[in-house]
Amino acid sequence: HPSQRSIVDGNFKGPVKVTGGAGTGKTVAAMHRLRRLAKENVSGRPILFTTFTRALTSNLEKQAKSWGMVAPDVQVMHLDGVARQLGKKFGILDDQVKTEFSGDFYHGILEDLLDEIVFPYDEDFLRREFEDVVLFHGAVSLQEYLRVPRAGRGKPLTRRRRTEVWGVLDQLMDRIAKAGKMHRLDLFHRVSRHLKKN
Repeated sequence: HPSQRSIVDGNFKGPVKVTGGAGTGKTVAAMHRLRRLAKENVSGRPILFTTFTRALTSNLEKQAKSWGMVAPDVQVMHLDGVARQLGKKFGILDDQVKTEFSGDFYHGILEDLLDEIVFPYDEDFLRREFEDVVLFHGAVSLQEYLRVPRAGRGKPLTRRRRTEVWGVLDQLMDRIAKAGKMHRLDLFHRVSRHLKKN
């Protein structure tokens, strides 16, 4: 198809966004482009092809191998795998730290923490604040947390209240780390920070 061919053969300066509904050939075009880039690659640097779903990663990796594209020249990876690999390379993660994809893993940690302190907000509020504000914006300090927007959170907080909330969230993050776990969004932000600094 001509629209797919333009994606496969195009010479782009920077990122390209390809949109379309399910079954319109986005992945097929991307794989053909990967094959073209692999054939033309004279830099000696590997080409990284990332996906959002694990099942697709496995299928595309098999497809790439069947077309003669193999590591280290071509790497087909799930985004979480890329983040873990870079996290280990940069010293953010070690083999003992497990990255988690949902907030379920720290439910018990947060419950135990709230049993030990007197706090005006419930577990659901803190969980949403942690995921929707702290993790979403990658805040790692009180100063950063005070600066990030809380649009859509419904419950406005004064600077003093935010400082109190951060005290609890900081303890939560410390306990999550001591449990040998890390939320995937936290890992993504830490890797991103490292890349931007270096």
